[in-house]
Amino acid sequence: MPNVKSQVPDELFGQAKNAERRGDFQAAINLYSQAIAIDPKDVNAYNNRGLAYIKLENYDQAIEDFAQAIALDSTIALDPEEVLYYNNRGNAHNGLQNYDQARKDGKKARDLGKREL
Repeated sequence: MPNVKSQVPDELFGQAKNAERRGDFQAAINLYSQAIAIDPKDVNAYNNRGLAYIKLENYDQAIEDFAQAIALDSTIALDPEEVLYYNNRGNAHNGLQNYDQARKDGKKARDLGKREL
């Protein structure tokens, strides 16, 4: 019997991606939030929801989601996705004109990227 818990987030991700393609970022956020409620350790859901928040210029919420993705991902041995999360959070800080923090996140992403080579 298939694991229903793992299927539900996959279905929600598909629906969220469709909402993003339609430009309905609020619907995508709601769907990613549902996926997070099912699996609060789903770093991809936090990252994708953060990207949707950026599209709505809700940078504070995006920063929180990227920070959560980084925190969850740091429990795993160096993951290439962690570079992405720092880069995305830097972009959100840039949107808030927090340029010092944006540079710090960009530097962290670059440093992590070099370690992966």
